Amino acid sequence: MTQPNWLHQTAQAIFEMAGLLVRMLAGGSHNEQPQRPAIERAIAERCLPVLPGFLLLSSLLSLVIIRIVTVTAQSYGLSEFALEVLVRTLVLELLPLYSAIFVALRVSLPNRKAHTDLAQAWAGLLASLLFTSLASILAATLAYVMVYGFSPWGLTSYIGAIGKIFTPAMSFIFLLKTLAFSLAVALLPAGLARANELQAFTRLVALLLLVEVVSLIGNYA
Repeated sequence: MTQPNWLHQTAQAIFEMAGLLVRMLAGGSHNEQPQRPAIERAIAERCLPVLPGFLLLSSLLSLVIIRIVTVTAQSYGLSEFALEVLVRTLVLELLPLYSAIFVALRVSLPNRKAHTDLAQAWAGLLASLLFTSLASILAATLAYVMVYGFSPWGLTSYIGAIGKIFTPAMSFIFLLKTLAFSLAVALLPAGLARANELQAFTRLVALLLLVEVVSLIGNYA
């Protein structure tokens, strides 16, 4: 691909994404009576069928990482730091990225040919936000159970550890990153309607990784 063609395609994709974003935000379009049934139908048809599989995969991924971190921490006598590492690794970093990629593969990219439809865009946006929230809550619950079991006596220290991690600044960056991921999943397929599947997926993952790198800089730099 020559540079002029690449620049032209990039500019065209940005223009189409910006146009779709304006349509989504203009006039409360998601609350308009004709649009709401279409959004609800898109969510029901595209998101709900893949939700059980997503939760299952999220549980397995979380359990594997939780087990690795807890065993490693115990072997080095650092068990008190295991929960903080788990929350930072799973909830702050891995699961938002995983959720966005999952929604992109199962909801947004397969329908990108018609993704200028507002209902499809809203479905991708809301699905990414919902899936990220559910995966984070599930991982936090599994981390507690794996460390403390089903006893309620660890709740105080666990909530304290969570509070130390989610400072106002880190919470703000986390929310911005999650929103940026969701907007990328919702909008980018509209700009990639003419690209093949591999190109579309590669560009979307590159954008998500760029957002992730920026968030890491904001959190730890």
